[in-house]
Amino acid sequence: MSGGRGDAITFPELDGEYEVLRVVSRGTFSTVYLARLRAHPDRHVALKRVMRTSAPERTANEVECLIMAGGRCNVCPILHANRFEDQVTLVLQYFPHDDFKDYFDVMTLDEIQAYMWSLFEALECVHSLGIIHRDVKPSNFLYNRDAGRFQLIDFGLAQQVSTLREKGDRRAANPGGPRVPLGAVDRAGTRGFRAPEVLLLVKHQTVAIDIWSAGAILLCIITGRYPFFQSADDMTAIAEMAAIFGSTRLREAAASLNRSISLPERIPARSWRDLRQFLDGGSRDDLPDTLFDLLDRCLEPKPGSRITAAEALKHPFFNT
Repeated sequence: MSGGRGDAITFPELDGEYEVLRVVSRGTFSTVYLARLRAHPDRHVALKRVMRTSAPERTANEVECLIMAGGRCNVCPILHANRFEDQVTLVLQYFPHDDFKDYFDVMTLDEIQAYMWSLFEALECVHSLGIIHRDVKPSNFLYNRDAGRFQLIDFGLAQQVSTLREKGDRRAANPGGPRVPLGAVDRAGTRGFRAPEVLLLVKHQTVAIDIWSAGAILLCIITGRYPFFQSADDMTAIAEMAAIFGSTRLREAAASLNRSISLPERIPARSWRDLRQFLDGGSRDDLPDTLFDLLDRCLEPKPGSRITAAEALKHPFFNT
């Protein structure tokens, strides 16, 4: 039914207030529909119907995160949350947008700057509220090219975090900063956008995992390859990263997280600029060094050394 009309879909929890038009997307935990208000047919909303099998605490957490961050700095606003028996539906602002696949490899430098600035602005807001999004990827950061507007969506995997300051806890990627409580998460995110610490199942994950994902999006944009990291399993994904960062840097990153990985002794590191030229034949020469520096700081394998969203907003790339 994906992409089809939604006339047969009923939402008793919404008391007939909306007319469902079509399915927008289907995910593991929910289905999103485009709908319009019956009383005002020109007003459209997104109805996110949560699967009945989804844990109630997950849904409650998503709603709370959206109430905290929604409507601020390119973050999707929540309009209502409705429940009927065991069925929960979130009423969200509908955001018309372009498909990432249609524009990611033809973006101008100005567009790249606007896109990444807006993403970091959204992440800085979310992180400042003690929230890790945990599933940053192109389909969750929407771009309306005609309007030049952006929106961060889908907080279904988001985690509110406490500030823990245990001294000497080497598992913490960023001691003293927001991080998920022990045992709360492991494999967050989507294949191709998971940080090394997620792949290595480090329990104490921080907002740095979102920054890695933002860097992975930028890497897709400048190389024209989406997703850039394409391995099907976690250990192969680590090896794929080693082919870029080199085996020494990956081993050091793993060791900083109290993990060990098995890699060939000598895998040399590659520069981002050389990698891009290899992949696209050097078809673009308008990308400044500051872009590659920002990329390198986002895709820093050691999460404790990774740039923050607030720092990224001050990066020279945005003054180029």
